[in-house]
Amino acid sequence: MKSNNLVKIVSTVVGIVIAMFFVVLVVADPSQDIVAQSPLLGQPAPAVASETIDGAQFVLERRKGSGVVLNFVKVSLAGLELRAGLESGSG
Repeated sequence: MKSNNLVKIVSTVVGIVIAMFFVVLVVADPSQDIVAQSPLLGQPAPAVASETIDGAQFVLERRKGSGVVLNFVKVSLAGLELRAGLESGSG
């Protein structure tokens, strides 16, 4: 019986949150011109060449004309640092 009540409560809360998101979308003013401020906007991307997570070579220049998102991640695990683009033992 308790699990049924919990499901009803969680469902109600999720429904309310989703309804609030819709209200925000309807009320929001889309005419606001919010522009990111960065000296890099409009500039060519720097040369990037690296290895993908599956071991394939990635060269940004080959992707010219298409949209690309680069995600640089630093992972720290029990004192061992792994950085994107660096092979183990080279740091």
